[in-house]
Amino acid sequence: MVIKQLRSYTGLSQSKFARYLGIPVANIQRWEQGTVNPPEYVLGLIKKVMENDGYPVDDEKMNEFNIACCETCGLIISDNLKGGKNKNKILQEFKEKYKLKNSTDEIFKIIKSVFHEKLANDKYGINNLNEELLDIELK
Repeated sequence: MVIKQLRSYTGLSQSKFARYLGIPVANIQRWEQGTVNPPEYVLGLIKKVMENDGYPVDDEKMNEFNIACCETCGLIISDNLKGGKNKNKILQEFKEKYKLKNSTDEIFKIIKSVFHEKLANDKYGINNLNEELLDIELK
């Protein structure tokens, strides 16, 4: 599960994530499915590569990043309800804050993915949000 969570922060597919790390895609698939766990040293190396590229990798940073994704989705929904003129500005600020190298479209996919995952797990007590509103407004 750790690998899937780390990959979700990049917004990459399994095959692109495997290429990014120089690891066979079959390994990524098995690790994400829980068939086998990556060796600790490999997990450490993956985290080091991602950390060097500005991705959150420790628990505290991941939690902060997850909360920021949810807050950013809230800002985008609010902006959309008011006419939707600031989405790119909101995403650019998020990109700069976390020093991400992804395009704003990729960042939006990451934010949406994290938000929907947290909504499904109700980790932050946000399950009372209207799913239809999310589907309409997070575009």
